[in-house]
Amino acid sequence: MEEIIVVEQAMAKSAAESTTYAYETALLGADSRMVSGGGLLATGIDALKAEMARRPATYTFAHIGGRASSGGDMVWTYGSAEWQRDGQPRSGFYVRIWQRRGEFWRLAFDEIVGRPPPPAQ
Repeated sequence: MEEIIVVEQAMAKSAAESTTYAYETALLGADSRMVSGGGLLATGIDALKAEMARRPATYTFAHIGGRASSGGDMVWTYGSAEWQRDGQPRSGFYVRIWQRRGEFWRLAFDEIVGRPPPPAQ
């Protein structure tokens, strides 16, 4: 778990500057999965790249918690997320599943769920 907290902190720092860079350095692979706003599951490199292109340019992520498997090869995490959409601040939460592959952790699953926007006044 301690290793993943370090990985997530680095990812959060990168996401504050570039969402695409943050996810590319999280070792996304062809078997990674991403879900956001519209609830569509992105699988495969082309779909993952398209999903990243739909996401905001930057995020502010803050790790809240998670758990590691007893074998130490899988970890799930969750935290808060903030971003801008159409010039308006948005917020929500993320959940991730990390898998250790050899010496590296790979992002196996990532979902961002936004809070509904406030009602128009």
